[in-house]
Amino acid sequence: MILLKEKDCPTFIAGLIGFSILLIFSIVFLWERVLFLDFSFYMFEMVRNADFYHPGNRFVAFINQAPALLAVKMHLPLYWVLQLHSISFPLFHLILFLLLLFVFKQRELALALFLFNFLLASDAFYWCESEFPQGVGLIFLFVALINYRAESITKKILLALVAVFVAITAFWAHPLVLLPFGFVFLYFFVQNKRLFLQFILWGIVLLVILWVRFFAVKTVAYEANKIESGINGVALLSNFFSLPIVIKSLPWFVKDYWVFSILGIVTAIVLAVKKQWTKLFICSVYVIGYYVIVCISFPYSEKFYVENLWVAMSIGVALPFAYEVLPFLRSKTLATVLLLAIITLRSFVIFNGHHHFTDRKIWWNKALAAAEKQGGEKFLLPADKAPMDIIHFSFSSAAESILYSTVKYGKTICISIEPDIQSKKQLMNIQDAVITEYGVVKYKDLNSVYFKFKNAPTQILN
Repeated sequence: MILLKEKDCPTFIAGLIGFSILLIFSIVFLWERVLFLDFSFYMFEMVRNADFYHPGNRFVAFINQAPALLAVKMHLPLYWVLQLHSISFPLFHLILFLLLLFVFKQRELALALFLFNFLLASDAFYWCESEFPQGVGLIFLFVALINYRAESITKKILLALVAVFVAITAFWAHPLVLLPFGFVFLYFFVQNKRLFLQFILWGIVLLVILWVRFFAVKTVAYEANKIESGINGVALLSNFFSLPIVIKSLPWFVKDYWVFSILGIVTAIVLAVKKQWTKLFICSVYVIGYYVIVCISFPYSEKFYVENLWVAMSIGVALPFAYEVLPFLRSKTLATVLLLAIITLRSFVIFNGHHHFTDRKIWWNKALAAAEKQGGEKFLLPADKAPMDIIHFSFSSAAESILYSTVKYGKTICISIEPDIQSKKQLMNIQDAVITEYGVVKYKDLNSVYFKFKNAPTQILN
């Protein structure tokens, strides 16, 4: 029987309420998430093949895709397939949170995981189809596993093997997982110097995994390009404050991320008062260094993309806040009130971030209405006739329209937004296929349980 200790109450209450809010938002804003790039692209590929979709060998995606894939195998309505996938992201972290709190008895670690999900999320909540946050979440589980005091040698060996598997899964989730993993490992090394030998041994294990990840195994082209952009970004350091992403993002830490900024300052003050100089140093270097690395690697990126990477920056505040600041209050009531205040403020920011994504849904309603009025099921739309300030990228447009129309209209319509429509004109007379930005998908390669098209040529959407 799992019993809740009194000292765990603030963390449990905050986590339960916070993750419940994220689950509710995942249901309410389903289409804001589905109709934004990778979510629809991944789901279309998964549903049409009735199999996992994992580009780049990021197999942590299996965890989040499993509920939706099971629904596909059971031929459940497409709405429930998408809804299960949407809630799988906060549910994944909620399960980790409960494991940390009740199984591994790591209250502070559970609190840090909870804060990681809240402190720097707004646009990233809606662009949820990224393996990076899942990989970072596994870092917390890894630390809990290697710090758990097993009673027998057999259990210790089993936990060690699970920890190795978790580390491998985390590192393969995204190349950038290396940075938060290294920081968290170093933080706990400083926190538990008496376990020096244990950390040295695990450090060697992690280095071996990293060597295999980045050197022994060939990196896929997509990840190789991202890594190369980070290396080349070093040349941008001399003009750092002139980079577009820096100019745009600094005000965000006052407007959107001010809770993170204030907690960071308060945490730094508490660490200084407690003379925790080593922790203050490594946390400061990590937060600032991580911000700089993301900026020079992606100097022209959109907010949703860099924010998805910046969420790991919050760990530099979340860990010392959980281990040093909250115990400093010495009042469970005050701690609970503070955590609930953080949830309230950050939930408002996440909720308020839906407008841009709702605009995308509104545009899709208009586009599908125009398609129905014109007649037909398959269309190409020139990119210069689409609101690209809302669309951002067109690669997932075919998948978005197919999923949305199938659920909302009960009729499958494909609208592919094309930057170079001339290159696709020779494909428009194909009767038994839909055109996407990447070419054609034959009807026989679609899942007929969900997607049904009539033989017909593709039209230009007027």
